[in-house]
Amino acid sequence: MRLSAKDLARRIQHTNVEPDATRGDIEKLCKECIEYGFSAAVVNPIWVKTAVGLLKGTDVKVCAALNFPIGGSTTLATHEELERFIKQQQ
Repeated sequence: MRLSAKDLARRIQHTNVEPDATRGDIEKLCKECIEYGFSAAVVNPIWVKTAVGLLKGTDVKVCAALNFPIGGSTTLATHEELERFIKQQQ
């Protein structure tokens, strides 16, 4: 199966989960997601509201990287982190 460039881009989740990412970095990430037609912008939880605002009105989704970078937390700890994150977004 051959994919067009557009179809391939829709399968890409563009990511910036650097611990020292700035608002400018997140703005650049979101602009690139829109420009290239990527499916999602993946950011650290602190940047989710910013990314949601920047991508409002587009088809680009926003994903939060929880339990990152090692992924060594227990399922319970990750679940609790997710619950806290959701409450902060409301």
